Amino acid sequence: MATNTHHHTLLSALHCFERRRLLLLLLGLVCLCNVVGGSNSTWSRPGGCIDSEREALLQFKRGLPHDPANRLSSWTADGSDCCGWNGVSCDSMSGHVVKLDLKSPGSERFLNASRMQSYSRSLGGVIGPSLLGLKYLAYLDLSYNDFKKKPIPEFLGSLSNLEYLYLSGANLQGRIPHHLGNLSRLQTLDLSNNGFWGLSMGGDVKWMSQLSSLQHLNLYQVDISSDHGSSGKLLVALNMLPSLSWVNLGSCGLKSIPSFPHVNLTSLSFLDLSENDIQSPFVEWLTNITSLEHLDLSWNNFEGGVPSVIWSMSSLTELIISGNERLDGKLPRNQSSLCKLQRLEMRWVNISGDVNELEGSFSGCIRNSLQSLDLRSTRLTGSFPSWLVEMKRLKYLSLPSNSLQGPIPTSLGGLSSLEELDLSENNLNGSIPHSLGGLSRLTSLDLRSNHLQGAIPESLGNLSSLEELFLDHNNLSGPISAEILSSLSSLQLLDLSDNRLEGMVSAAHLSNFRSLRMLSMANNPIIFNISTDWVPPFRLAVVDLSLCKVGPLFPTWLRLQQNVDTFNLSNSGISDAIPDSYWSSTSSINILDLSNNQITGRLLDSLKHIVIRNLDIHSNRLEGEWPHQLPSTELSILDMSSNSFTGAIPKDVGEAMPSLQMLVVSNNKLNGSIPRSLCQLMLLLYLDLSRNNFSGNIPDCWKPSPYTVGLVVLHLSHNSLVGVIPNSLGYHSKALPPPGAVEALNTLLILQVELCLHLPPKQFGPESCWLSS
Repeated sequence: MATNTHHHTLLSALHCFERRRLLLLLLGLVCLCNVVGGSNSTWSRPGGCIDSEREALLQFKRGLPHDPANRLSSWTADGSDCCGWNGVSCDSMSGHVVKLDLKSPGSERFLNASRMQSYSRSLGGVIGPSLLGLKYLAYLDLSYNDFKKKPIPEFLGSLSNLEYLYLSGANLQGRIPHHLGNLSRLQTLDLSNNGFWGLSMGGDVKWMSQLSSLQHLNLYQVDISSDHGSSGKLLVALNMLPSLSWVNLGSCGLKSIPSFPHVNLTSLSFLDLSENDIQSPFVEWLTNITSLEHLDLSWNNFEGGVPSVIWSMSSLTELIISGNERLDGKLPRNQSSLCKLQRLEMRWVNISGDVNELEGSFSGCIRNSLQSLDLRSTRLTGSFPSWLVEMKRLKYLSLPSNSLQGPIPTSLGGLSSLEELDLSENNLNGSIPHSLGGLSRLTSLDLRSNHLQGAIPESLGNLSSLEELFLDHNNLSGPISAEILSSLSSLQLLDLSDNRLEGMVSAAHLSNFRSLRMLSMANNPIIFNISTDWVPPFRLAVVDLSLCKVGPLFPTWLRLQQNVDTFNLSNSGISDAIPDSYWSSTSSINILDLSNNQITGRLLDSLKHIVIRNLDIHSNRLEGEWPHQLPSTELSILDMSSNSFTGAIPKDVGEAMPSLQMLVVSNNKLNGSIPRSLCQLMLLLYLDLSRNNFSGNIPDCWKPSPYTVGLVVLHLSHNSLVGVIPNSLGYHSKALPPPGAVEALNTLLILQVELCLHLPPKQFGPESCWLSS
């Protein structure tokens, strides 16, 4: 009986507990329904974004009509969760938009491409005020989009929760609004790369001192010199921000650096003042920043010597003072304080003297810490220094454009950490040491423009990580080993030109190159023996096989190259017609040189669809009339001399090729009159129409533009031209007498032209008909 009573009591308690839990659950659901379904609701659904913020984003999108890559395609008005839209991040608890990252993809290539190419995937339009609807926004990145040279909107200063603001490379212009000083929580401000001085600080820079949380500031290419003294005021303002740790003021127009009685930049670790016009001496207050690790003072106009206190900055890991050519770069005998220094760059600084005398400067702890040393163009002489091979941590060694002489020491192969080695443009001789093949981490080897002799050592085939190999302009000889080249499968740039290398090059030499972008073997007695049906695994940007034996057939294995910068097969023994389909995969070529061969056919017709800037096809056996559709409207240099072209130059040649600077069509069978539209070529410097069948008068229309040099050379000899020498030709040389004077013929190289001259009798006698010799 007691047991049954116990069970009954326990069961009643459980039922009571379940009823209470159910009641609490129902009450919770009622409260939730009131929140979600109430008339003042701000939530679209549990876990979703806020309606008002979704609408703010959609309105912002309407201000960006240019979206070629459809980056905002997920931003739709169908009630979707905006927290899942591309570039949008929300707080997981509140649902508020806290991050908007619309940085253009591929922006890391922005500085290496033209602005037009860089904006090919960028958003374009305006930065709309609907962003004010995102009251909790902490992170805004609109870098490398195209805002059409508009100013930075003042309303950005009202985004009070903003901590990160990136507007780099966004094609913005005008004064930076002082309203940004209201962003007291801002930690990062990046306004860099908006074109050279596209943005300016103006005279009011005090607002910068209000950014009390600022840690990272990038003003590269922002003009801070437009108002007198503003650059000094900016540095004073920044000195009031002890939180700053990273500052880039490169290319800002700084003229001087003020002195500070007290330095507050106690957290600063990175300072870049490069590419300015600072002429004042080094300021010693920099040495009081004991936290400084990276200091870049390159490309300024510092004079005098590097003060000894610089060499005592024990916190430095990177010191860059390159490009100060008037700076005396004498190094102290002992740099014992720089025990943390990993990178020292002093290119184009006047160090002078025997490089071996620098041994004391690189003794002690710096010898154990230094990983990168760049002393390019510092007027160093002497033999390769033995002390360098004791710097076992070196990854980057650059000593080009000096006067080093003697052999490359075998001991250099002991620098097992080396990744890049540049000894180019010196007077080094002897052979390439076999020991260099032991540098297994090497990615770049540059020994060009020396006096090196002998064969390319087989050991270089061990450099499996090598991406760049420059051995050009030496006296290297012997065959090019297929075994070496086939082992360098990571190679991207290969230049063996201007040596005495010989023998055969076959597909076996090139088959393992998967990433090759440059192939240059020019000016070597090399014979290319590659099957016409071989398909290379690489796509070249530069190919130069000039003065090699490539022909007699045109190398069809090169036909699949698409965006070529340089294509040079001049003097390569080709006596073949180029198929029209050869260029079908090619859209643009910067330099196309097929000169000094025996190429036949109507080449110009097959080039009509390609964008070409420099075209040299002289000294071949090409024929046909000048095509009605010219090779390229972007041509700068066109040399089609010494061929068999016929017909007249199109009358609209001046309009069709507005960028032309040099036109050479001599020694052909062209006829007709000289088109007046040639006078419209404002950039034209050199015009050679000699040795053709041109007739009629020389156009009198050669007055230059006030913004260009104008025509310098005009060669019209061996034609059938008649008439007077145009007065306008006299305008094209500062050394010429007044227009119409016969001396102009000597400067302009108008030789052997039959002209009836009408010259002033007092100077040249009666009116006469003159024939130059």
